[in-house]
Amino acid sequence: YVQIPRSGHSLGLSLSGTKISTLRKMLGRLATLMLTCLVLLTVLTENSRSAEIRQRYCGQNLTTALSIVCRFDFEESSNTKTGTRTTREILRQKRGIEKDCCENYCTTAVLASYCKM
Repeated sequence: YVQIPRSGHSLGLSLSGTKISTLRKMLGRLATLMLTCLVLLTVLTENSRSAEIRQRYCGQNLTTALSIVCRFDFEESSNTKTGTRTTREILRQKRGIEKDCCENYCTTAVLASYCKM
């Protein structure tokens, strides 16, 4: 809720009562519009999550999808001698993701569940 002083003097402005009244009405309408947009955005976001498209991700497509969803924060390395694992080894270890997303269809939420924590 935005409050405007009854006179424009405290703002350093010289506004008539009619202009202040009009300004208050405009701010009230703007606040209502912003609240409506916020509620609408929230509803649309929730609906898009529940209606997320299921896709099949296999091989390089699975690796690319994980890179995007996890923002490159899943364990990936080409050097196994230093104790780190390659993407292929990780995917071999996590056969679940292949079953979830290659044999079956999965959402980005399922992909995200395989990101490094």
